[in-house]
Amino acid sequence: MAIKFNDFKQYARRISFIEPKNLNTNFVLSMFKTEKISLLPILDKNQKVFHGFISRKNLLLALLEQKDQSISSIDITQLVQKDLTILEDDDYISDIMIALNQHPAVLIKEKHSNKIKWVVSPRVAANALEEYSKAYRLIEKIEHLIREVITKFDLDYKSCFGNSSFIPKSPKQLSFGNYIEIFKNEWSKLNLTEDKSYVIDLMDQCRIYRNQLVHFKTTLDKDRNKKLDILYKMFLTRFKPEELENEYSLLRL
Repeated sequence: MAIKFNDFKQYARRISFIEPKNLNTNFVLSMFKTEKISLLPILDKNQKVFHGFISRKNLLLALLEQKDQSISSIDITQLVQKDLTILEDDDYISDIMIALNQHPAVLIKEKHSNKIKWVVSPRVAANALEEYSKAYRLIEKIEHLIREVITKFDLDYKSCFGNSSFIPKSPKQLSFGNYIEIFKNEWSKLNLTEDKSYVIDLMDQCRIYRNQLVHFKTTLDKDRNKKLDILYKMFLTRFKPEELENEYSLLRL
């Protein structure tokens, strides 16, 4: 799986950290409260040296065990843990997920500055994969509609292969590039009111985006997601109007 952290860093949180000199219980508690985090890394002021981290869960357990004693009596240094993996922003999500199997989070270092800038939790990784999945599933729905259109309107999908040794037996064997060529050649049969060049351009942008997504060679793009949505709704409206009220976009833009 070739997704790198840079491909989904918009889902990760910029790191909130504490310097070793500020390591006291009251300050750590206020950080957890104001930053709404569950894990607090301890870094030098330049964000280049990792000194450990404190878990909110462990701190709360320690507070419960104190009973009637004051918060300041807790030795916060005894709660510092060291076992967090630090990866770089051009590392793969597969490496991040392996680390997340062993630790509650992964710290991400910016390669060119050598600064620790992000923290990745299991939820961050899951959200990134879910968004990729949504975009790709919408493209699959578009492809399914196109194949139905080719069959319904009896479009000649074999002629675009010319004298090729490979002649597809059904629309399921066509590529997205083939769909575009077929729509160009058989446009008059579709009875679409939209401008031909506009629709073909949308389809071509969808093809490029699809190929990049399937190989995880692009970040998610809201503008291109909107174009996917436009293309899907256009085809659904023109070719399957009776199903519109039961169809909703997979993307929430």
